Amino acid sequence: MAKENKNQKAKEKENSKEQSKKSEGYTIKIERQKQVKRKPETVMAKLRKELKGKQLTIGYATTMKAIAKDEINEVLISKDCPERMAKELEEIASKASIAVQKLNIDKEQLGNVLKKPFHIAVLGIKKK
Repeated sequence: MAKENKNQKAKEKENSKEQSKKSEGYTIKIERQKQVKRKPETVMAKLRKELKGKQLTIGYATTMKAIAKDEINEVLISKDCPERMAKELEEIASKASIAVQKLNIDKEQLGNVLKKPFHIAVLGIKKK
């Protein structure tokens, strides 16, 4: 009996996955695809992806130069970035209508995430 129940359940699943419709002498089969839930991309995953694509500017000076050349789309600042640098970046980025995001990690962790042997206080994501 248990095997019969399993066979019936398997047949029911097959029937629910494939529905056939008859239309003017031929059969059309429609298969349902599984819906895959994707997790929203985290900031760290986004940074790693951008680093591989060489779409990052690392450091205060290079980010400021890139902002001046209008190459930056977004500026990321670590939580322990010096206030003077952060304020100056925010002012210039707001004038250039560039998004500024303060990260919840410090300079050392940001360097480790990007697999660099130094601390990173400021990052810029280039326009594509």
